[in-house]
Amino acid sequence: MFKKIKKLGLGLVLVSSLILTGCGQANKDNDKTNNDSVIKVGTAASWKPWSYMEGGDVQGVDRTIIEAVVEEMDGDYQLEFVVTEYQGLFGELDSGRVDFISHGISPSPQTVDKYNWTETYAYIPYYLMVRADDDSINSMEDMKGKKLALITGSGSHSYGQFWKAANDPKDEVDLIAISDNNETYIDTNKADASFYDKPGFNTVNQEGNFNLKLTGDLLYESPASFAFNKDNEDLYNKFNAALIEVKENGTLSAIYQEYFGEDYSETKTGRIRGSEGFEF
Repeated sequence: MFKKIKKLGLGLVLVSSLILTGCGQANKDNDKTNNDSVIKVGTAASWKPWSYMEGGDVQGVDRTIIEAVVEEMDGDYQLEFVVTEYQGLFGELDSGRVDFISHGISPSPQTVDKYNWTETYAYIPYYLMVRADDDSINSMEDMKGKKLALITGSGSHSYGQFWKAANDPKDEVDLIAISDNNETYIDTNKADASFYDKPGFNTVNQEGNFNLKLTGDLLYESPASFAFNKDNEDLYNKFNAALIEVKENGTLSAIYQEYFGEDYSETKTGRIRGSEGFEF
């Protein structure tokens, strides 16, 4: 069973984004927190159960994993979660307002060399998501003549673009770029389908009172990593080494089993979205 870091007091500070003082390992000598021990994590907190807001605080699978990794690191650290829109996460990283970002992110051709990427912490399987009463869509081929909603900048957006370039010479699939909440777009008939991860789908569909389903075969697995600013090599190296340890000692698998009853710490198919795109 994985350990949890002792929780510290929570507070809200309004700056360029909402900052939430998260939980961290308590200082053994005194209650004062050294600024050098604060690790600032950027997240959109809009992707349940991976990262979301509850009770004025960031919760979810990503936070649990980060806490377990920090627990494994040498030293006393406090976590602060900085919440911003998904499209603004890399901007927060570039500005130095956060040390790393977390939201199921994968390296892309534009970001793979710009940032330090950690060991993959999740291989997240994605499927087509459609309305529950729509039996006309069971594969990407069925999307021709229909609208596919994709969140700008996401791995799903990249997959849709790569698939279209390789398989849609007549431009029959209408790709719609949206900012977030793709489940709402499908449920309200603004688009016919989108992509969604299997681990999080049931939670979102039930709690949001949507009438949706996943359909067809597994499209791809998105390898999720944490992206660090290259200005802090020391923190990156410590965090990444601890993440590898958490993965190898079974803690990461235990976290997934507790949340989902299934392990996502290793690929199941080898059909992975790489930094250079996809293969069909």
